[in-house]
Amino acid sequence: MKEVQVKAAKAFARNDQQELHVCVRRLSPYKPRAPRAVLQEDGTLARTAVEIAQRWQNYFADKMSGTMTTMADLAKIVRERQAKRWSDGTLAAAELRIDVVPTRQSLEAYFAGGRTGKACGEDLVPADVLKLAPRKFAEIFFPIQLKASLRFEEPLAWKGGGLSAILKGGKLAPGALSCDKFRDVLVADNVGKGFHSGLRAATMEYAGDYLEGAQFGGPKHLGCDFASHALRSLERHAAERKMCFAALFTDVIGAFAAVVREFILPGEWTTERAARVCRMLKLDEEA
Repeated sequence: MKEVQVKAAKAFARNDQQELHVCVRRLSPYKPRAPRAVLQEDGTLARTAVEIAQRWQNYFADKMSGTMTTMADLAKIVRERQAKRWSDGTLAAAELRIDVVPTRQSLEAYFAGGRTGKACGEDLVPADVLKLAPRKFAEIFFPIQLKASLRFEEPLAWKGGGLSAILKGGKLAPGALSCDKFRDVLVADNVGKGFHSGLRAATMEYAGDYLEGAQFGGPKHLGCDFASHALRSLERHAAERKMCFAALFTDVIGAFAAVVREFILPGEWTTERAARVCRMLKLDEEA
C-alpha cells in the first residue's frame, strides 16, 4: 500500500493522469461485488441484478421520500431551481459574511486529518490520496469551494452521495433477505465533505440561539463524551452524599428514518406523498 501511495504522489507531481487514476483505483477501499438477493414487496425473491437494483431503488425512494429520476434530469431540476432563486431576488438579497466562507486552510486541514481506510464516494478518491498532498489538493479544489460559497450553489456531486446497505448487526440472519434488515449509509465524496466541514465550523457560532443548553454531539467542544462525563459526575456527587440516584436511557428506533421528510423538504404535494405522510403518522389515508 505504501508503494502505491508513493507512485500516486509521483504521478501527481508529473501530471500523469493515467498512472494516477490506476493508483487511485488500487488505493480505493471500494470493491465491486455481486448484489445480494432481496425480497420484493410482494414477498417474492428478486434474483437478477436488474430486479435487485430496482427493489433497492424503490425501497430507498419510499424511505427517503424521493422520486425516481436520472442524473441528467436531476441536474436540470437543480439548475432551474437555482436560476429561479436568482431571478426572483431571493439570493441577490442574501447577505454573505466573509467570516463564514470556508478557507483554503480549513480545506487543507481536513485533507491532512482525513481518516485512512474509510469508504470513498462516487468519485473513488479516498482520503488516503488526499492526505498525500493536502496543501496541493486544497489549492486545486479551493476555487470550486469559493465559487460555491459566493454563488450559494455547490456542485451537484457534493449535494449527496451513494446509498449503501449494511446489514444490521453485521451477521446474516435468517430474515436478512428483507430490505428493512439493512442499515442505509450515505457515502459522500471526500472533497465535498471537506467543504461541508469548513462551512459547518464557520457557521456553528450562529447556531447557538437554536441549540439546547444540554445538547451534546452537535455544538463545538461539546462532544458526546461530555454527556458521559456529566452523568458520571452526577452519579459520584450522589454517592458521596449518600443520595438516591437514577438515570433513564431512551432510544428512538429508526430515528432518522422516522422523520417525516415531507414537512421539511420542498416538493409538489401529490396524492402519493399525502398517503405516505398518513402512513408515517398512522392516520387513515381516506381522511
